[in-house]
Amino acid sequence: MIGGKLYFSASDGVHGKELWVSDGTTAGTQLLKDIHPGGESSEIWMLTTWNDKLFFRANDGVHGNELWVSDGTTAGTQMLKDINPGVAGSFATWMTLLNNKLYFTANDITHGYELRVTDGTTTGTQLVKDSHPGGSGNYIWNMQVLNNKLYFTADDGVHGKEPWVSDGTTLVIYLLNDIYPVSVFSEEGIFRLGLDRLFFGANDGVHGKELW
Repeated sequence: MIGGKLYFSASDGVHGKELWVSDGTTAGTQLLKDIHPGGESSEIWMLTTWNDKLFFRANDGVHGNELWVSDGTTAGTQMLKDINPGVAGSFATWMTLLNNKLYFTANDITHGYELRVTDGTTTGTQLVKDSHPGGSGNYIWNMQVLNNKLYFTADDGVHGKEPWVSDGTTLVIYLLNDIYPVSVFSEEGIFRLGLDRLFFGANDGVHGKELW
């Protein structure tokens, strides 16, 4: 919701699945922008409201799936940054708010899928840290916030898929626990219940996959 209006993706059978807006009335429910012109879908995903703007992933048919932003107007709906130049796209995902910044993962080919951050501007959209050096990336997923820190699953190429933590800066981003101390995947999706605990499924190589 922005300004009392609801934003969503939908297909009218003509434009493909695109960005729509509604004020709750029939007349006020309309296509906001045909991001991928024609009958193709713009593949809108991860709609996230922040600072009276809408952030999301979309494909305009030229740049691939990239990070977009909208102020609720057609003219103000535009790509925030072409993180991975070309048609392949960066596939920005796991958009998570922390300390008035938006964190997400994206692939720029050079670094692979890594943790990134934006302050809502093009120049302020950047890599936090290349924690799996090279083009492979650490494939961060399922980010959660607890006590002003980001928790997520990642693979640094050494420990396998394990739980990691970050304060959103390059200074604090580290492996929380090497649950299965060999280079295999031990940990699955992190989820949150209540205000002070994170839960996830993991295999320590002894007990099998259990709740942690």
